[in-house]
Amino acid sequence: MESLELHPRFFHVYQDSPRGREALMQSAFFCRMLGAAPVVYVPEAPRFLMYFENRVVQVDLGEEDWGRAGRSAAAARAAEILADVGLDARFLEVRHRTTPALPDIPVDYDYMACPVPLDTRLWLYSDLGMRKLPAVAPFPIFIPAVVSRPWKSILCCHGGTKSAAAVFSLAQNLAREMDLPLDLLGLGAREILDASLQKTPKGIRHFLWLEKGKGNPWMEVPADALIVLAAWGGSWIREALLPSFKKDLRRRLPSPMLFVGPQAAGEITSSHG
Repeated sequence: MESLELHPRFFHVYQDSPRGREALMQSAFFCRMLGAAPVVYVPEAPRFLMYFENRVVQVDLGEEDWGRAGRSAAAARAAEILADVGLDARFLEVRHRTTPALPDIPVDYDYMACPVPLDTRLWLYSDLGMRKLPAVAPFPIFIPAVVSRPWKSILCCHGGTKSAAAVFSLAQNLAREMDLPLDLLGLGAREILDASLQKTPKGIRHFLWLEKGKGNPWMEVPADALIVLAAWGGSWIREALLPSFKKDLRRRLPSPMLFVGPQAAGEITSSHG
């Protein structure tokens, strides 16, 4: 058997609910398509800590029955979901705790599925999934759709900025590794995007353009795509209170999304020289 260290490591917090089952099915599909090794954590408390380089993030999952017997049954269900797509289940056991009720979770992963509090409505702004984790994590954050279904293409949102170049590089790599077509959704000034893509290798299937006041551009987005986009912008007050493309995208589209924050983009840029 190949060492798990040879594969990208994908971290998933399994929430034992119908919605949590759908999320794990999507993470399993991601891992199978990319050849990644899933690391699953079955929570033992309704919250935990992740110590990143410049910030500590507390992840709140909502109040549930976190008994040991419940964890065993949840782990068995998670293992079955992974086995259905030919993946071995590797479960994380916590070794360190800040307090007895606050486990410390390692952060040495390549991807992570964002845990969504069980009482959070998808059409509301998710502070954890759209700002806190992507802002500090050195890896992309995967946000599953409500219902699991295979994606058949990769769609990269490109605003023509320097940061978007790293996101586009990741999207290209995912499309190549998953053997899927790559589409590009252009945002911002068209001339800036055109200039930034002058040296882009061929291989883009479709160029889409999001223009306000011209029909319904959202209908041009493939319904079966994994969407890859940058996930940072202004201050936290602006992000939380004012409209943004990320919130609009999440509200309008039911697609699974991969958010790439500044730290993750820096890792992608450095790994590509």
